[in-house]
Parts: sequence; structure tokens; C-alpha cells
Amino acid sequence: MLSLVVYGAGGLGREILYYTHQYNEIHGHYFIEGFIDDGIETGKIVEGFPVLGGLDILKQKNTPIAVVMGIAEPKTKRRLMETLSENRMISFPAILHPTAFVAKSAKIGEGVVLAPFTLVSLSTVVGRGVFVNVGTQLGHDVVVHDYCSLMPSVNLSGGVVLEEECYVGVGAKILQNITIGAAAVVGANSLVLRNVPPGFTAFGNPAISRKLS
Repeated sequence: MLSLVVYGAGGLGREILYYTHQYNEIHGHYFIEGFIDDGIETGKIVEGFPVLGGLDILKQKNTPIAVVMGIAEPKTKRRLMETLSENRMISFPAILHPTAFVAKSAKIGEGVVLAPFTLVSLSTVVGRGVFVNVGTQLGHDVVVHDYCSLMPSVNLSGGVVLEEECYVGVGAKILQNITIGAAAVVGANSLVLRNVPPGFTAFGNPAISRKLS
């Protein structure tokens, strides 16, 4: 079996390790070693698994290992994945929870995590390192570019495009054929009716886009 670690031992990382364990009960691909975390003491036990060290431990790894990102902040996630990709021993498996529905025509990139009760519909594309939290729905022909994070109960209608590093808050709804620009943020419970420019934050019902300092 291939060894596997979850990067981040905070709340999200703990959840993702649990999802990975449930995925592994069915598929049996991995031996789950524990967590990698730069801010928690090495050897501490979290949810029954040890913290094995920080970034440098993985950078120096000389045997194959799988890494699942337990970090939601898109820019941090991108930086870590791109740094770790320099080590060819490291791979980023897609972890699809057993309750997730994924259409056969959907495309799922490396390092994607689909939490329980998520839906990825027809001809949808989910890019590298994307995290899709509990109960989120991606409609037909949606494109979610690399390193985006979608929180619980988000709904993307058909044809929505999220450019790289977007963050979509809990319960947000984005209507069909809307484009959310790179590194934009959609606030919790917002209803997005218009395109959001790159780097802007959209919030409200209906959502208003602003460039926050």
C-alpha cells in the first residue's frame, strides 16, 4: 500500500483525514500515516494519528507518498502543492467520498477532495487541488479551475466558471453561466447574478462586488 498523509491537522484537515479513511475502507489503496503540520508539535496525536513533522519532512522524502491537502485557503494550498510537486516521490490523489455523486462525463483533477453528499454533474471539470465541502452541488458544464475551495451547501448552476484560487463561502448560490474571476471571494449565503472580476469580493443577496483592501 502507498503511504498517505494529510497536510494540516486543524479542523478541516481532521475532517479530510476522516473522509480519506472512509474512502480507503472501500478502495484500500493507502496506508494512512498521519498529519503534516508546520504549527503543531511533532508527535502530538490528533484524532488517533500522529503529527509527523512539517513541510521539510515531505520535501526530503525519498520514497513514494501520497499527500491530501487539508487546507482551504487557496493561495496557501497552491504554494504548498507547487512546492511539494518539485519532489517526484509525492503524488496528490483525488479523494472522492463514497457518498459523492460524480457523473461519468465529469473530469476530476489530481488532489481534488469531494466531501460527503457532493454532486458533480454532467461534463463538469474540477481542477487540480480543488476542495468541495459537504453538500455542495456543481451543475452541468461547470468549470472549477485549480486550487479553488467551495464551502458547505454551495450551489453552482449550469455553465458557471470559477477561475483559479476562488473561495466560495457557505451556502452561496451562483446562477447559470456566471464567471467568477481568479482569486475572487464569494461571501456566505450570497446570491451571485453577475460576473465577479478577478480579486473582488462579492457578498449579499443579490451580491455586490467590491475590491476590498
